[in-house]
Order: sequence, then C-alpha cells, then structure tokens
Amino acid sequence: MKNLVALTLLAVSAHATVAFAQSADCVEITGLPITISQPGKYCLSQGFTVNSASIKAITIAANDVTLDCHGHTIRNTATSNAGSSEGVYAMGRSNVTVRNCRIQGGFTNGISLIQDNTKPTSSYYNTIEGNYVAGPYWHGIRAYGSAIEVKGNRIVDVGGQANNYAIGIRLAGSTAAGSFKLQLVHDNAVWGTNSPYNNAYGVMSDSSLASLIRMNSIVGTTASNQAYRSYGVRIASGTVNTIIDNHIVGSPLANDIAIHTPTGNSCHDNTLRSPTPTVGCDASLGNY
Repeated sequence: MKNLVALTLLAVSAHATVAFAQSADCVEITGLPITISQPGKYCLSQGFTVNSASIKAITIAANDVTLDCHGHTIRNTATSNAGSSEGVYAMGRSNVTVRNCRIQGGFTNGISLIQDNTKPTSSYYNTIEGNYVAGPYWHGIRAYGSAIEVKGNRIVDVGGQANNYAIGIRLAGSTAAGSFKLQLVHDNAVWGTNSPYNNAYGVMSDSSLASLIRMNSIVGTTASNQAYRSYGVRIASGTVNTIIDNHIVGSPLANDIAIHTPTGNSCHDNTLRSPTPTVGCDASLGNY
C-alpha cells in the first residue's frame, strides 16, 4: 500500500472536509469538491460520487497543472436540468492538462477550461485528452483560448439543459483585437448530442482562426424541436479553419446540417450523412 503523507486539509463547507495526499508520482485527491491552487501533477485516488446541481467537483485555480484521473469516475447523481455544476473547471488558466477522467451523470458541464472571451487571451497551451464524458445537460467539453488541443475524448448523451442548446465540444477564442484563437480538435467521438429546446451541436466554435478539426466521429446530433437546427460541426465566426477527415452522421430531420461555417473556411474529405452536407465552407475538394 502506498505511503500517504497528508499535505493539506481544506474545509469546503460546514459539512465536508477534503484532503490532498502525496503518492510516489502525484498529489492524490482524496475527497471532493476540491480546489487545486498550486502547480503540479494531481491524480484521483478513487472514484467519487456527488449530488449537487451547482457543485464544481474539481476547480483548477493555478497554471502548470496536470490532472490525471487514472480512469476513475466522478459521478453526479443530481437530476436538475437547470443547474450550473462542473465536473472539472478552470477559468483563465494556462499549461493545464486534464486526462483519463470519467465524468458521468447530472453535471451541467463535464470539463470546462475556459476564459472571459471579451478580454485578451488568458488561456494558452491547455490539453484535454482521453476523457469519457457521459450525460451532462449542456456541454460535454468547453475549451476556450489559443493553442488548445482536444483529443481522444469520448462524449456521449449531452443535452436537456432547460430552454437551452446542447454542445458536445465547444471552442472559443478571445474577441479582443489581434487575439490568437488556434484550436486543434482531433480523434474525438461525440455521440448523441440532443436538445429538445434549441440548437444541437456536435462540435461548435464561437471563434476560431487557422484551427483544425480532424478525424472526429460525430454521430446522432439532433435538435428534436424542428424550429431549431442541428449541426455536426458549426463555426460561427473565424477564417482559414480546416475541417477534414471527419465522419459525421446527423439526424434524418430536415433541420440537420453536417458542416456550417462562414466563407473563408475549408471542409473536405469528410464522410457526411446529413440532409444538408455543407453550408458556407469551401467543399470544392470534395466530401463523401
């Protein structure tokens, strides 16, 4: 059995106390909710279950942090579809990696490494990789900033946030003049994103520049209220982005679009099965 040395205890409420403990290769998280406030490598000692519509199970409040869940599950048994809970959350942090986490159940958002996009870029060099996110109400993964990589994740069954859209993977960059907003999104599987209230998106970007969305499997994105639309990939603003080698199977409903971008973006060599294959992007090199 590993020799555990307590590093710190953090009282998070009148009802709970959580701890960090040092193992051979990482600082173990032995209870939730927790705030990581120092750089370093952190890991889960076991799976955890919470029950809250507003909890942030793990908050990363420092730069230069690696969180490796070692395949353990963080499960939320809350059933409110009007909450604000987060599985893993960071605001305006850089050099952060989140990997090998299983985020399941009633979280509003699964993993969020975000920033205030009305201000200059504050999130750089973040990686979200190899995670499994199932059942969140609003977003599976949110990744805002520049030099961001989202790879090898599995996002399943997103949707149901009251009177709102559903998004498997959401990207965004700063709207401040001259900001970089480069994201690399590859080898992810996004299955079954559905909103009964608004639009549904497999992969959505509010703002990207010279980004690459490649080799993702995006299946079953559905806006079941046909007053709205479903999109396999949607880039709302940005140019010189490339969408290539993705497999996108949407819903059979007439409101479904596989890829929708402004002009100035390229989409080719994708396998597309949607009533409307592409809108806006340059598909002259061909899709299947």
